[in-house]
Amino acid sequence: MRLPDAENWSRLSPLIDELLELEAAPRSARLLELCALHLDLAAPLRDLLASDAPGERGGFLVGQVFPPASDSPVAGQRVGAYTLERELGVGGMGAVWLGRRSDGRFEGEVAVKLPHLNAVPGGAERFAREARLLGRLSHPNIASLLDAGLTEKSQPYLVIELVNGEPIDRWCDQHGATVERRVRLFLEVLAAVEHAHLKFVLHRDLKPGNILVTAEGRVKLLDFGIAKLMEADGVAEQATLAFFTIDYAAPEQIQGTELSTTTDVYALGVLLFQLLAGRHPTADPAQSRLERMRAVVETEPKAMSTAAAEVTSGIAQRTSLSAPHALRRLRGD
Repeated sequence: MRLPDAENWSRLSPLIDELLELEAAPRSARLLELCALHLDLAAPLRDLLASDAPGERGGFLVGQVFPPASDSPVAGQRVGAYTLERELGVGGMGAVWLGRRSDGRFEGEVAVKLPHLNAVPGGAERFAREARLLGRLSHPNIASLLDAGLTEKSQPYLVIELVNGEPIDRWCDQHGATVERRVRLFLEVLAAVEHAHLKFVLHRDLKPGNILVTAEGRVKLLDFGIAKLMEADGVAEQATLAFFTIDYAAPEQIQGTELSTTTDVYALGVLLFQLLAGRHPTADPAQSRLERMRAVVETEPKAMSTAAAEVTSGIAQRTSLSAPHALRRLRGD
């Protein structure tokens, strides 16, 4: 679904408000009337309401945005110098497999990312060019891109350092990380993002699932810049739902306007807010996807200390501090 730009968003918002206040039958009738009155808004209006359906609600975009290849990989298949052993995960952008070096030169396990074929427009030349760009990222807090290429059937693949760890929010909660520990981990995330920005690479989808903490307590960023590989030339400034997670999306991603380093900075702010306050700065978990999208664009975030005060029991449990102590640490900017 293509997202509305800023101008159309301002026109759509009151219409959506009106429709959401109606029951199903009168809503359908009113939708037809509004589509007839605003022909240019008919498609995005229908799309936004469809995305708000109960079956579409949830914190993250799930399922395959791009159709998989008809010859999906299986265990034992060779991809470059690696043999696929088992699937580690699958999402909208592609599948990730555990791979083992099998050419006899080296030994070791890696993560092999297989983007869906339709997610890589522009062909082998563009893919190789972007892979070389990502290969320039070299930072202790970024999972290394080890290799990239195309199979004989033109399936693109990325070979990435295998990282065993937990998402940063889950790791902090499970270890009762203090405010100071959470901030130190966040500083590692900032250092990694800064390095990538200096190399002219945006992440576009910073979220806990892409930021792992290893058993040694070190941050590792995954999929850094991988979203860039999936975008055709000139598409970067027109965001689509395929390339970000709503809970961490910046307003310009929701509105489909130009992206920049501030897009990543916004996601980092949301991450820090959640790590310290225990909740999203604008959205509520009970809200639908559409309501969360609107909250990102239209809601002024509460101060972190105010938001944390609303979930004091969780703050105390997660940070191993008393609630009053934890809240004192979060006062001010």
